[in-house]
Amino acid sequence: MSPEPQRKGLSLAVRLVLAAVLAGLAMAPVTVITGALLTPALWKLEPLLGIELGGHSGPAAWVLLILWLLLTSAVTGLIAWRRLRTP
Repeated sequence: MSPEPQRKGLSLAVRLVLAAVLAGLAMAPVTVITGALLTPALWKLEPLLGIELGGHSGPAAWVLLILWLLLTSAVTGLIAWRRLRTP
């Protein structure tokens, strides 16, 4: 087996990991802004769900973590889809 296809696959994997890291960094401020904008809705959902969604000054840490994971996954998925779609 020629090392060329393996090298090409490795470089694609490295690029996708790098894209995920960069997406994670880029989505950090977007997550904070989105969380701040969602805070009034989270406060209204708290009594209905019976869990703490918003703290005194914004969303709970676990809500921010979930938002960050969702946004980062979405951006990384779009990058990977576009990367794998184009030759």
